[in-house]
Amino acid sequence: MAPSSIWFFASVMLATVTSALPDGPKITPPPANPNILAINPTSSGQIGINPVTSDLGDPYSYVLTKLGSSNPVVTWDGSVYHYIEGHTNYLTVETKTTTVNNVPTTTTSTVKVSVETAAAGSDTGQEVGALGITFSKDIADNLRKAAEAAIQKCRVTRKRSDVASCLIEAASSASGEGGPLEGTASDAFWESITAEVAENASSVLKDAIAVIQSQARKKKTLILVAVFLTATVLEGAGDNDDNPLAAINIPAAGVGSTTNEDKNTCPPEKRERTKNSPPCDDSDCKGPHDTQRCTEGENKDCPCLLRAGGGPKQVPDQSWWDEQQAVITSVIASPEILTATADCFVNSDGNAFDGKPAATPASWCVCDSSGTLRLYPTNDSPSSPCSYVALPTTTVSVSLTAPHGGKVTSCRIESYTADTLTTTLEPYCTCNDNSMYPIDTWTDNGSQTTGCTPTRVTSPSTTTPPPTSSASPPPPPPPPVDEPPPNTNCRNNEDCSSYTCSDGSKPGCGAGAGDPFSHFCVC
Repeated sequence: MAPSSIWFFASVMLATVTSALPDGPKITPPPANPNILAINPTSSGQIGINPVTSDLGDPYSYVLTKLGSSNPVVTWDGSVYHYIEGHTNYLTVETKTTTVNNVPTTTTSTVKVSVETAAAGSDTGQEVGALGITFSKDIADNLRKAAEAAIQKCRVTRKRSDVASCLIEAASSASGEGGPLEGTASDAFWESITAEVAENASSVLKDAIAVIQSQARKKKTLILVAVFLTATVLEGAGDNDDNPLAAINIPAAGVGSTTNEDKNTCPPEKRERTKNSPPCDDSDCKGPHDTQRCTEGENKDCPCLLRAGGGPKQVPDQSWWDEQQAVITSVIASPEILTATADCFVNSDGNAFDGKPAATPASWCVCDSSGTLRLYPTNDSPSSPCSYVALPTTTVSVSLTAPHGGKVTSCRIESYTADTLTTTLEPYCTCNDNSMYPIDTWTDNGSQTTGCTPTRVTSPSTTTPPPTSSASPPPPPPPPVDEPPPNTNCRNNEDCSSYTCSDGSKPGCGAGAGDPFSHFCVC
């Protein structure tokens, strides 16, 4: 390797190590030298189909172009969606009639989101199990604006994985308060949607979804990822600035399904960037400065190192080298200054109805790694499963294994208790579809029965008389207590909204929030 390459690599490594030292000598930058040639990487890139496809799947797989006979609201003309009969604020009106104390009551509500699962022989052309999701026009307009803002923000990223991470982060942010889907449907509706992360999705997507604790926000984030990817390949707005993002397709395989074909021709032993990686400017590499990967020769697709061009190289004087030696000597004398307890907390999806863990692995550690939350395996300590002095070298990906939805065949009544509560919360029903239901009371053949409504069996000769009591039914059970783990970082109260304190209130972010590394969620 040329001397300049070694100097560039060594300087970066030494600066990285010493930046972690809390005390002791500090490395000073080498003295300025006007003859040093700076490295000027390209300042922007383009968000294209190929970078996104590699980490989030084919954008065209999320485009729904054949709406089918069951969708009388939206049409597709080959490039733009159109609405029929002016469905501006809702798709349809839903009417329900209920009887309370022998008095029928009719209520109506508007439907802003429609979800249909493709069956065999469907006229939409979708694969069996795929989802067709349609939005009302006001929501579709907001989705297009949110997608354009995300694409504009992420098109300046230079690395392929950064594009995917940027879009996922934008989708997660838009899934919360003030986002384009706010107020469109209840959390229970979003939780019931069967959209999941594809089994062969990239770790970038799996890890980002795994750290979201609210099931409703997970589903909305996945849907918004599909919306943003659809927007990357749809025609832009016309002269009237109207091209609503009215419908999307969620493949049966899930969101983020990528090809299993490995097109990287770099030998496995050279795929990590090291001091022995070839210089990008070598004639048998020719690696662009923005991607830092060889495009020619035996090292094609392998990472390469940047180095300064021609001209005299900087040689620091003796005093600078003495300072560096002082730093190294202090580390040798007190190696503990390089260690610090990792900032981690344990997370899980709990147990499913059958008592087995709802996800694989059953629990995992969410740790702050240089400002980025990553997932790591738990250790062998039952009391402190995420107590690490140094983070492990490998991360984990979480896969949901508990089934959701389907026919309810079995339920049981449970009560929720917590160490922080002085009383037991109202009982509730949990069923084999891994959902919670309220307990109900009904009369069958003159006998009053209390149980779970989803598995209620009524005699064919039964006529239900009026209730014997006018007392109001018991309220549904309050949400389970889920206080934030100690030292849970936050930027604002929204970061703490997925937790619930023992008194039923939501925790807040510490006073003067803004810095996510010095403020915590507190009850």
